[in-house]
Amino acid sequence: ATRELPLALVLGLRYALAGVLMWPVYLVAARRSEAPAAKWRWRDFPVLTACGLVGVVGNQVLFIAGISLTSVTHAAIISAIAPVMVLLGAWSMRRERITAAKLRGVLLAMAGVVVLQCGKEPSGGATFGGDALVLVSGAVFAVFSIFGKDVATRHGSLKLNAFAYVWAGVIAV
Repeated sequence: ATRELPLALVLGLRYALAGVLMWPVYLVAARRSEAPAAKWRWRDFPVLTACGLVGVVGNQVLFIAGISLTSVTHAAIISAIAPVMVLLGAWSMRRERITAAKLRGVLLAMAGVVVLQCGKEPSGGATFGGDALVLVSGAVFAVFSIFGKDVATRHGSLKLNAFAYVWAGVIAV
């Protein structure tokens, strides 16, 4: 889509549509739930908005800009590095332990992507800049995943994602 439509339009439509669809789901779930995490308070606004800016806008703007400048094969292989960055980042911050099972799982998934992508015909169009943007997008995703885990634990993943996409939509529009 980014080859035919401007990047800002693609992102704006994606965020706005996701926000419009997620907000009513969140409101219904929050009304039905007795859990404090489901309710929204003004003091939650800054952290939920920051997660939306980093996790949705930052990650997706970089990713979509990157894939518009590189090949599908490069983007898929580079994106497969993101779970490794999440694991290593969480480990370096003492939030996760690296176990043999986690390491095997991450490396097996990454190897699967490489095997699937390397069998394809070269699609051309890869650039260092596009590859770098996709890699930075993965790093931003890793930061969001590591810090967003605490936010999702406190607030619930539905509230976190609803806020993320609503505010991403507001910013994009």
